[in-house]
Amino acid sequence: MSATGAYAHPSVYDILHSPHTQGEIDLMQRCAREHGSGNGPWLEPACGTGRYLRVLAARGTDCTGFDLDEGMLDYARRTLARRKSGGRVRLLRADMADFLAAIGRRRYAVAFNPVNTLRHLHDARAVTTHLRQIATALRPGGLYLVGISFSRYDEEEASEDVWTAQRGNCAVRQVVQYLPPDRHERLETVYSHLQVNRTGGREYLDSSYQLRSYDLDQWKGLIRRSPLQRVGALDDLGNVVTDDIETNYQIEILRRD
Repeated sequence: MSATGAYAHPSVYDILHSPHTQGEIDLMQRCAREHGSGNGPWLEPACGTGRYLRVLAARGTDCTGFDLDEGMLDYARRTLARRKSGGRVRLLRADMADFLAAIGRRRYAVAFNPVNTLRHLHDARAVTTHLRQIATALRPGGLYLVGISFSRYDEEEASEDVWTAQRGNCAVRQVVQYLPPDRHERLETVYSHLQVNRTGGREYLDSSYQLRSYDLDQWKGLIRRSPLQRVGALDDLGNVVTDDIETNYQIEILRRD
């Protein structure tokens, strides 16, 4: 992910994305209890500001996170250093498509990649390599939890979300606009418009990026070609999702057998 918009401003990114983190971790820990291989360390590719790692460590889980953006990693290190926790956190600089050398020989009970982060890998070979390396990083029975929105080609229209959050004297408002992907190009275009209000004034941050798209069949085909198995899915409220149910977003539960 290139450092544009909120990603180029770690504190803004963290304020905007942190409010629901506890609940997201609750959901992922439920997946681990119901489908996993027991307690053990967790791994987060593209960990950003470390918001998930902070919660996991506070709950006593050892974890490793990696990201390509040094600004994000610096922010994560600073915020983690200010907190006492029962779990140890290791932060590394690495690419989602090539990270095994960076993380070393440690094997993980759970890896997780929420909020469509995997879709920032546009190249099919990069995604395939990523899944193979995740499988290697997991111990037998380990889980990979992937948060993803599936496309419904030729049915979708342009849409918009509005997100707001505040921490101290900094209030953030984000308007996100989505242009549906084409079945052949498989790239969804996303426009982000941020308004950041602080005591000293107001700042606007605009950016755009693209996400690789998957419909359900494309996703199932990708997983069949990987060393992982689909074992279930939950929506963001924790309801079990089957293939005949359409959702805006779901957690795919993948397992290394």
